[in-house]
Amino acid sequence: SLEGSLEATVQELESLAELLRRRGEHHFLGVAHLNTALIRIALGDPQSALTSAQRAIDHLSDTSAGVELVSACLARASALSYVGDIGDARLEIGRASGIAPAGQAVEIAIEAALIEAYLGEPGKARPFLEVVDDVPVASADFKEQLAFARALLRLRANDIAAARMEAAVLRYRTPSSAMAFE
Repeated sequence: SLEGSLEATVQELESLAELLRRRGEHHFLGVAHLNTALIRIALGDPQSALTSAQRAIDHLSDTSAGVELVSACLARASALSYVGDIGDARLEIGRASGIAPAGQAVEIAIEAALIEAYLGEPGKARPFLEVVDDVPVASADFKEQLAFARALLRLRANDIAAARMEAAVLRYRTPSSAMAFE
C-alpha cells in the first residue's frame, strides 16, 4: 500500500501479538514481532525495532528454520546498525547468511549492502553482492531494491555515473515489499 499509518499498524500488530501470545501461537507471534520490527525501523525507532526483532528471533528459533527467522535476523542487524553497533550488525548478517536457504541470498545481499552503504564500509557488502551477481532475480521488487543498494554503494565510492545507471531501473510510486521504498 502507498497509504496508511505506520503508527496505527504498529498498534494493530501489538494487539495481534498479545492475542497470539495468549493463544500460544508462537510462530505467528514471532512473525508479528518481525513485522513490528520492520515497521519500527521505517519509523526511525531502532531501539524498539531491536526489541521487536529479538522477540521475533526468540519465537521463530523454536518454530521456524526458514525465511522468517532469517528475516528476523536481518531486521535485528538493521536495528543494531542504526543504534550504532555495526560490529554486532555484521555478526547478525553472518548468522542470517549461515542459516538461510539459497533462495534468500538476494534478501541478505540487499540488507548487507544497505547497512554498509548507510552506516558501514561499502567494501564489506561486496561478498554478499558477488553471491547474487549470477543469480537470476525473478522478483522485480527485489531487482529494484538490489539496484538501489548498489546505487548507494556507488555513491559512497563517488561513482556518480554508475550510481545513475543502477538507479535508472527504479520505479516510483509502485508498491514494494520494503517499507517506505515506493
